[in-house]
Amino acid sequence: MSLPRAIVPGRRYMITRRCSERRFFLRPDRETNNAFIYCLALSARKASISIVCVGTLSNHYLCTKTSVAGCLMRRSAMPLSGPFTALLT
Repeated sequence: MSLPRAIVPGRRYMITRRCSERRFFLRPDRETNNAFIYCLALSARKASISIVCVGTLSNHYLCTKTSVAGCLMRRSAMPLSGPFTALLT
């Protein structure tokens, strides 16, 4: 078993996350883009992270984040779970 990844304040991390069931939920339209950006900003504020850059494709997104407080992710602050999923249904 490998050692857990150390989360160091100020260090950048590349995160990749795919949509549920590998379906094409991230269609390129204004409504989906606005919902994604809103949920990403809300999650970044909750988790005390800084977003460096984001790239989205039809079924996943790539995000470079900077850990401000030394905690990279919280389960309740993940962009594609919770609020974003509710906006798509």
